Amino acid sequence: MASDVCRSEDLVRALMEYLVDPRLPFRFSANDTPDLSVQQAVAKQMYAVVLLYNYYHRKQHPELEFLDVVAFCDPKELNGIKDGLSVTEKAIRDACDISSALDTSKDVPNTEGWPISKVAVLLIDSKNENCLLQFAEKKVGNKRKRNSRKSIDEKNADDNGFLQLAFDAVKEVTGINSSDLVVLETHRVYSLSKEKTAALFYMMQCGSISESEGIPVEDVVNILQGPLVEKTCGSWTITPVVEYYHMHPYARIISHWFLRKCSSMPSLDGINSQSTKEITESIARNLLELKGIEKDLDHVDMHCQTIDNSCGRVANENSDSNNKKYKHSSSGKEASPVNIY
Repeated sequence: MASDVCRSEDLVRALMEYLVDPRLPFRFSANDTPDLSVQQAVAKQMYAVVLLYNYYHRKQHPELEFLDVVAFCDPKELNGIKDGLSVTEKAIRDACDISSALDTSKDVPNTEGWPISKVAVLLIDSKNENCLLQFAEKKVGNKRKRNSRKSIDEKNADDNGFLQLAFDAVKEVTGINSSDLVVLETHRVYSLSKEKTAALFYMMQCGSISESEGIPVEDVVNILQGPLVEKTCGSWTITPVVEYYHMHPYARIISHWFLRKCSSMPSLDGINSQSTKEITESIARNLLELKGIEKDLDHVDMHCQTIDNSCGRVANENSDSNNKKYKHSSSGKEASPVNIY
């Protein structure tokens, strides 16, 4: 193995020190059972560790071995339960299943036929230069499959139902109304939340986002293209790529959008885009007839194939990490620590 490739054990150790250790109780005995909230916090971070190694790191370095559940079950880190799996062990198992289904040998996961379990929204300012570091998401109650045999009216109802969920998510996170939003692009992406499920990723423009609220899209694009770790003074250290872990399903989409913005390239699928006015008017008409779509807050998912239009910007999820702030090297604006689900 090349000396510039981080070994499996070294990467996992670095990720756990960065993501998991801060979540562990200050004083902990093997005979103690931490509070459920602590167990869930540790489980979320271990979930990220497994995905970051088994999918993202191995995608960059396919010669590395896939690590199964047993490889991650360190008694010092897990909260054991005599009967059945612990919360953390279940999270590790689920992350292993997702990593295996995504398949590192493929450039982009094939989400055809996967049910849609979530909508996600990236908000961009009116100048298409900055994006919010809040990522609006909404989980879908009954996971929907995209059925090619559906009538056009049925497909429109589904698509507009998902869009309404996206509008609701933006409203909940930012307080911004749907009347202030313009849909720029819609993409079907793989999910990091449940095995073989997908999400609809919307890129929306909002004129009420100020420059001080956002971060340059170019900075986000550059960060998402880097390695998970870098060697410094003989040891491996975590890079900001880990911090933006939850945005990886959208990295390719954001990068292509940024290139098109800079060089007037055609959209990813080469299809001529509708005007945003036509899209918005069509959606508004359909939404008046739509009774609604069942909402639930149970399962999530994400990853990469194109469905629709062109132009966009980035928004980020708030992390559950306490009191940790990170700074962009080029923008100087603060970002939130890594989120898991």
